[in-house]
Amino acid sequence: MHRPDAHVTDTCGRTQLRTALESLGWTVNPIENDYGSDFEVEVFQAGQSTGVAFKIQLKSSRAPLYSANCDFVSVEISRKSADYMCRELRVPMVLVLADTEQKETFWTVTQLDKNVLQSLQASSGQGSVTFRIPVQNRLPATFENLLLAVGQAETPLSLRSLLSKPLPSFLDSIEGRIDQDQVRDDLRTKSDAIRLQQLRQRLLAGPGDADREQLAKVIADPNASVEIRFWALLIAEDAEAAEASRRQATAEEQARLRLSIADQLRTLTHRGPRHLKFYAVLQKKASELLLLTSRDWSQHINWKLHETEGDALWRTQLAFERARLTRRVARKYNQCARLAAYAAGSEYLSALAQPLVRIALGLTIFVQRLTDQGLTEPAAAYRDSALSICRLAAAAALARGDDEVLTNAAGAGAALAENSESEAYQWAWHAADLVSDSEMKQELRARMESFGRQLDTAAADYEIGIEEEQRIYRSMATALGIDLSTSDDRIATAVRIGIADWDPTRILRNCQHLFVSLGSHGMVGEWLRLPTIGMKFLHCTLHGHTIGGASLDNVYAGFRESYCTSCTDCRPHEADWHYSHEWQRAQNEIHQKFIERGHQM
Repeated sequence: MHRPDAHVTDTCGRTQLRTALESLGWTVNPIENDYGSDFEVEVFQAGQSTGVAFKIQLKSSRAPLYSANCDFVSVEISRKSADYMCRELRVPMVLVLADTEQKETFWTVTQLDKNVLQSLQASSGQGSVTFRIPVQNRLPATFENLLLAVGQAETPLSLRSLLSKPLPSFLDSIEGRIDQDQVRDDLRTKSDAIRLQQLRQRLLAGPGDADREQLAKVIADPNASVEIRFWALLIAEDAEAAEASRRQATAEEQARLRLSIADQLRTLTHRGPRHLKFYAVLQKKASELLLLTSRDWSQHINWKLHETEGDALWRTQLAFERARLTRRVARKYNQCARLAAYAAGSEYLSALAQPLVRIALGLTIFVQRLTDQGLTEPAAAYRDSALSICRLAAAAALARGDDEVLTNAAGAGAALAENSESEAYQWAWHAADLVSDSEMKQELRARMESFGRQLDTAAADYEIGIEEEQRIYRSMATALGIDLSTSDDRIATAVRIGIADWDPTRILRNCQHLFVSLGSHGMVGEWLRLPTIGMKFLHCTLHGHTIGGASLDNVYAGFRESYCTSCTDCRPHEADWHYSHEWQRAQNEIHQKFIERGHQM
């Protein structure tokens, strides 16, 4: 029986592909009866799964169509298959061309091919499209570039799932939904009755032990009404949030705090009353969204810190983790949106303004991330949806006469603005007009004017400060389960020292001759991509002294005692001098010999 040449070529191509990828330790699994896909590849490192996976469509040929100058090879795919590979599939798809005559294997990620995407968008129907695969994309030599491209594709794919359904609008018509005569004032009335509002003001100004004890007693009092205990929990949340802000807690830590209070509200109201139960459910979902979007922002900043550093596999894993988190944000927002839509038509709307604001705030963080990443289409869609929720919350707050929540809604709307001429900013400015308290209105207007100027003069490139980087590392450590408040945990101690030493201003400003180099940073430092966890070496570049250790503060204490106190050549920096990464890079170029000395110690 004669075997067709096409079958031989296909077999050779499959062998070629598997040899290229399996030599890296990856698995290449054939897919049966999957429209448009031939293989599923899972990436392993040192025998361990990395969580990175993608699909492959393989085309094999003994005489592929190379360009005249041989810089790319053309592969023709039916328009229907290309549409599936580029626009319908929600996992990364790699098109591979195996040249079985030359024994060359080339790749491209279909969802990143702008020319094909434009062609598919421009027309539909029958026919075919042509992929041009760069011949520089050879396997297995360029496997790191393949990983990076697969990771790059994950973000638009995760956002595709977000936008697969229209985002809801909550304000088609809210007139007539809020009856002033039926507004429920249980929280406000009960809280006034026991003067909890005065306690709240004292706690926000700076909580004292006596005020904390008084509030804890109200929350735990089994004889107090559900309404009173409910309001006391909300006051406790405000007080704890204010305290967390004063101690510069990370956004994730603050979101976790709010989620903890929301859980307590759910427990308290599991038997009602109904309006408080609805409030607690909405608050919990909003707090979960806020936690996810805070974590998403931290991962985005982490990516910006290291997008050109580290190995390709690590960056690809981070891209996949970010995509998974994006999908979680989508699911959580969908839950919030359903509840918000129900609230919009509910008799309890006036009591739900604050949790609605929290949904908008969580979405605002996500919109900022999308905007910063240049993802304008999904950013615009979510901005519109978040602004719709702000408007709904403002309407509810206005009906209730709650200036504080109305101010919060206006602030959330302003945070969505791209500039002072945008719809979000103009709406927020109008909402500020509706605040009845003149002092509160004046303060809100001042903040908005300052924010508007910042929006209009902001630089196109967002620069991350060292303090923000340190907050990000704290968030990353928390996400890994490291409790930085623990004093007897060696890992937590090492991370705290590493984060503190990320900014060595306090040490280096003492003398212009001081220079810091880094040694090994161990497994925890590798996890966090924080090289200041581990050995640091302090050098005097004038006299050649060097001392090393895990903590720069301890190292400097010994260094100063041994060398600095008797030195007549000390030249402190200016009082306002601050360390920067640019300064460090310049110093690294000058003081290579000290870096090498540290590596040898």
